Amino acid sequence: MNSITLCKKEVIITASYDNITRCFIFDYCNPKGESCSSLEIEEPSKIVYKLVDNTGCGLKFAGVAFSNPFNKVITKSIISPDKESITLIDPFDLRSESENIVSFEFMFSHTHSLDGEEYNHLLLISSDPEVSNKGENCPPPSH
Repeated sequence: MNSITLCKKEVIITASYDNITRCFIFDYCNPKGESCSSLEIEEPSKIVYKLVDNTGCGLKFAGVAFSNPFNKVITKSIISPDKESITLIDPFDLRSESENIVSFEFMFSHTHSLDGEEYNHLLLISSDPEVSNKGENCPPPSH
């Protein structure tokens, strides 16, 4: 990727655990508190996801898995040294003939489990957010 200016987008992921349903819950919002599990990108961007862990499990980012890692919507992911944020790079490459939408799931490591069991190296995955490139030169989504 050539040297281009990237617009910064920020998303806060709040992870919690529901003791009744025994499920992890992931809420995505922008810094204003507005829900944003899906993002529409209109320019080259770096999207920073910051984790707020309310689970008591010591969650940290371990990676991100994409539904289609080669469609050029997201071209790079960078985990911060403290593993509390991950940055995705969207170069907004409209030359691609492929669909300009990608779904993905974040993977989280944990320091301990809810029941006090020893750390077992199993990873937790998030519900899937989505990034889509929108612009007058984008090909329409194919369904």
